[in-house]
Amino acid sequence: MLATTKRSKGRRANQKQVNRQEIIDAANRLLANGGPAEITVRRIVRETTLASGTFYNYFRSLDDLLETIAVEAFDRFCETLNELERDAASFEEFVLAAFTAFFRFSLQERQRMNDIGAPQHARAQTRISQEIFDYVSCAPEESAIPKSQFSNIAAIAIGMTKELAASNPIANLNQADALAAFASAVFIGSIDALERQPKVTSIDA
Repeated sequence: MLATTKRSKGRRANQKQVNRQEIIDAANRLLANGGPAEITVRRIVRETTLASGTFYNYFRSLDDLLETIAVEAFDRFCETLNELERDAASFEEFVLAAFTAFFRFSLQERQRMNDIGAPQHARAQTRISQEIFDYVSCAPEESAIPKSQFSNIAAIAIGMTKELAASNPIANLNQADALAAFASAVFIGSIDALERQPKVTSIDA
């Protein structure tokens, strides 16, 4: 009897996850086909096989659903960064790959992220920028630059990258890759310039 109860609970949990994902998929389709004007709870439910009124069994509100979509975009970007870090042969190669991923993500996800709403978009972009910073602010062991200085350079580079993405509407992959190459060159060039100084002094000293 206990085993039967556990199996029953497991099936219900699995079905709940399936239903939840069906709602997310329906919202994504509406965003792709019609933009934010198409996004209402009623329209979303009509795109699913679920009964009317079941939406709130899975999401507290429409904003809660849109937040979930933004978080999923962030998670996809984090997976990309993990793969890039694992496969990169050097720190310089990883930096270029990370900036390239950021600008390509900005190109591919910008419209959809804009469609989900300004608050969710802004939070996702902030988390993505922080994630890149966490990766690239870790100084390689061979670097002569104090960790605090290295972190400062990374912060400047991330700020510049965000401004480049905001002020240069990215139209194609070539433009995304060009911006990534520029940001990477500035970041790596700043590190090289500091390492060539006779003595690198931390501003915290």
